[in-house]
Formats: sequence, structure tokens, C-alpha cells
Amino acid sequence: MTAYEWQEVIGVIGMFALLILVVTVTIWQIGATARTKAVLKQAEEHRALAETSFKAHAETREQLSELKDSVGDIQSRMANLERILKEVD
Repeated sequence: MTAYEWQEVIGVIGMFALLILVVTVTIWQIGATARTKAVLKQAEEHRALAETSFKAHAETREQLSELKDSVGDIQSRMANLERILKEVD
């Protein structure tokens, strides 16, 4: 073998190594991009869930306030009714 044949073999091996490296890095970056998109989608879903939960909490709080007022009214009426019944006896 001559000196040029060894250089050609080393060059071919180098080109294959470069090609393998480029393909590997490309696949790695595509995977990283897909993972990042999945994380962003999950974060968006969590944000939407948090907003829904906040709205439900606010509605529940309003309903509870209304029920508290209603129970207070019922209690005052019951107290008046008891007072009237005691007066009748």
C-alpha cells in the first residue's frame, strides 16, 4: 500500500464518523424538540386546569355565601316561630 491509500482509508473512516455524528446529533435534537413540545403542552394543560379550578372555587364560594345567608334567614325565622309558639303556650 502506498501513503495515499492510507490517507484515503483514514479519510473514508473520518467521513463515516462525521456522518454518524451528524445523524446522531440530528436525531438527538429532534428528540429534544419533541420532549420540549410535550412539556409545553403539559404546562398549558396544567394552566387550563388551574384556571378551571379557580373558576369552580369562585363559584362554590359564591354559592356557599348564598347558602349562609339563606341559613341565617331560616334560623331567624325559626327563632321568631319559637318565640311565637312560646307566647301562645
